[in-house]
Amino acid sequence: MFVKQRLRRAVTAGAAPKLQGSRLLRTTVMPSDPLAILLAAAFTSGCASIHALRHHADGLTFVLAVMAYALATAVGSLLAARFGLLMVPDHAGGWMAVAIGGG
Repeated sequence: MFVKQRLRRAVTAGAAPKLQGSRLLRTTVMPSDPLAILLAAAFTSGCASIHALRHHADGLTFVLAVMAYALATAVGSLLAARFGLLMVPDHAGGWMAVAIGGG
């Protein structure tokens, strides 16, 4: 009776249940999102490198400050471009002036 209740609970929870002997095994597969795995690996390697360079605090602080500034600049540029805050100059008028001999 107990196994049937667990099996019913597992089926309604959306997992794929398996019976092995008298035990109920629930097999769920973690979705493998490549971007999430890449971000986790980058974060972990960054933490490991900071830990390895902890004896060079002055140089590490400078490098991290430069990286934070570069990241903030890149994100700001992307957001400005996304929301149309950047104006791309229209060079067509300049080329027209050169073509008719005015420049």
